[in-house]
Amino acid sequence: MIIIMEKGATEEQIEAVIEKLIGLDFNVHRSTGEVHTVLGAVGPSELVDPDEFKVMPGVMECHRVMTPYQRSGRAAKEGRRIACPPGGEDAALAAAFLREYRRCGRVQDAERTEKALRKGMDREYFLERVSRVNRALREALGGVRSQPYEISRAGRRAEAEYVLGVQAGSIRFIGE
Repeated sequence: MIIIMEKGATEEQIEAVIEKLIGLDFNVHRSTGEVHTVLGAVGPSELVDPDEFKVMPGVMECHRVMTPYQRSGRAAKEGRRIACPPGGEDAALAAAFLREYRRCGRVQDAERTEKALRKGMDREYFLERVSRVNRALREALGGVRSQPYEISRAGRRAEAEYVLGVQAGSIRFIGE
């Protein structure tokens, strides 16, 4: 989930949202900008209604985000890039995707996703997930505000790797 705090939200309001997220078994990443604070939360988002957060003091918006974003965040934190499968099926990439999927509590979709990735992840599946995540971020945050959080291609098309615009040092998973 991504929670955008209102301009001028107090530290107490921000901490109240973080405490609630941690209490619901989320790992939280805080990004404090000049105008807004953005909280990225990895956890059982399908079990939580975003409206629970939208009514909290200081919260401007709250949106769900899909699993590839969590995986990209972990890679960026470790200073790695995610390589797009060159062709065929990549079993290691599929296994890493499924680990993150389970870690964030996506139980209801797990069986269907495991079946789709049984032979590995191919380029088309990977790029479709990246596209969905970026589209959700643009819808949730708006074009300019979403750019630092989007998964983007680095390198030539055939050898492309995918990265987050967020600097590795600014990614924290609280509670982990």
